[in-house]
Amino acid sequence: MIRKKDSQIDLKAYFSSMTDVELLAYVCKYVARRDQGEVIAKQLLSYFDNLTSIVHGYYLPYRGEINEKVEFFMSLLSNVFFRFISPKGLIGLYVSKDINQLVEYCRITMSFAPRESMYIFHLDAKNIIIDEDVVGIGTTDRVPVYPKELAKLAAWKKASSLIVVHNHVSENPYPSSADIEVTNVIEEHLRRANIKLFDHLIITKSLYYSMKNRNCCKISHDFLHVRGKSSVYKEKCKR
Repeated sequence: MIRKKDSQIDLKAYFSSMTDVELLAYVCKYVARRDQGEVIAKQLLSYFDNLTSIVHGYYLPYRGEINEKVEFFMSLLSNVFFRFISPKGLIGLYVSKDINQLVEYCRITMSFAPRESMYIFHLDAKNIIIDEDVVGIGTTDRVPVYPKELAKLAAWKKASSLIVVHNHVSENPYPSSADIEVTNVIEEHLRRANIKLFDHLIITKSLYYSMKNRNCCKISHDFLHVRGKSSVYKEKCKR
């Protein structure tokens, strides 16, 4: 625990220097017996790869094996986390300049999931995000996609173009033949509605693949929470 005389320390640096076990043990000590904090932390992390999976709530299948107070506190943290990166957090983002921010947002919200899911981001004529929707949650290796319905939804949202994003649980960011086929079908249905497919991104924990550019890139991990217009967009409007 931090003592009063340590109150002047740099908390960000202090917590950043901790391992996942140390950080989680620190949290658990507040809601369980202090000598049980590290034990519970190791127990939780034995089920998962990292803290992010726990905060996302993927510990739920193991509820009976986890201290009730810790379970309650982790649920609280999960809700705070998702309030912070609310689904409307990227509205106003100018994706032509800030694509890394969108990718990191998707990494946080999608890549740690045990199942594939698909998000779509609606863009206006200036490539600024105007809305976002979760359109499918599937299994470990596939997600249901309905291209005609995607096009209808994009038209209803008055989008000029669309970014489709889905995750690969396998950690392989490269598209399968099914991914390529469904991308072509989505693009065709959007074309009929006079809407462009800006890109289809495949997300993993550390890499993403752009179907538009046909390349694989490392995720920059520099997510910044956005409310309202992005700084890039604001600067552009001043000109």
